[in-house]
Amino acid sequence: MSHNISHEKMQLEQIITGAAGFVGEHLCSRIAKTSALSKTAALDLLPLTQGNLASSQTDIRLASMLSELTEKWSAPVLIHLAALAEVIMPFSSMADLNNTNVQGTINLLQAFDPNRFVFASSSAVYGSVHNRSACPLASEAAAIGTYGASKVMGEIICTEWAAERLANAVILRFGNIVGPGCRGLIPYIVSHALRYPDGEVPAQLRGQGRIIRDYIPVEVAVESLLKAASLPLQPGQSAIFNVGSGFGLSNKEVAEVVADVLRRQGYQLELNFDNPIPAGESEAVVLEISETSERLGVHPPSTDAVMQSIEQATHWHIHHSHE
Repeated sequence: MSHNISHEKMQLEQIITGAAGFVGEHLCSRIAKTSALSKTAALDLLPLTQGNLASSQTDIRLASMLSELTEKWSAPVLIHLAALAEVIMPFSSMADLNNTNVQGTINLLQAFDPNRFVFASSSAVYGSVHNRSACPLASEAAAIGTYGASKVMGEIICTEWAAERLANAVILRFGNIVGPGCRGLIPYIVSHALRYPDGEVPAQLRGQGRIIRDYIPVEVAVESLLKAASLPLQPGQSAIFNVGSGFGLSNKEVAEVVADVLRRQGYQLELNFDNPIPAGESEAVVLEISETSERLGVHPPSTDAVMQSIEQATHWHIHHSHE
């Protein structure tokens, strides 16, 4: 029996989790255009749209499902994108947050035990960082919310796993990723404008428009993931990189770009920034990205490139809301 399983097992180059998500779809689309097509497999809890990749609809919270999948797939590299990614989580969702972001990470490492684990972390691990850029160090993690804390736990888990197994972990702390299909501020504003096209009800935003984030086009995030999969490292070594633009944009600046696109499409939009910043959401994070350029070979996007990605995301959400 074991001989048959070994014979049928797909020897892959990489497995991608969260492949049906925003970044996952862009990553799989990029890979599907290369010669590595037959060497990549994708899994997600949701159905996958990349029909030309080997795929499985699998729940990483269930170790038994992953164990079954290891009888079919084996790969030296695992790119882990699957997560609950809401920064502000109600108490009722915290058990699922833990089961997905923390236990799910453990389940994957136990099941596949790859040589290289690429972990999609978040700038939320930093909490609020004022008057300087956040440095990609384990000691810099100071999460103020449960989502950020779950990512800190994921980082620690994969770093300690790598040291124990003499494997590698590459941790990518992403800024706010924008582009076609993104989540968060942009689709909220678009959906609000489409619901109230005459602007009679203001869109409710936070922090007097002074919440600062480091925004990055999804293409740069995808490039970073691919580079992280092949970064030279010694056995047992881990590395942390920030993936961002290196400059901050306020939620007011981003909202005005989105609003400008909507107004050119004939929508009226009023923005109200008087709502307080909720507990667990940071006031400001800008990323230090020099090591990302030097060691990972991923160069920061220009201001124009970031703005263009925000506009593209806005057009995408307007178009897809009508489908």
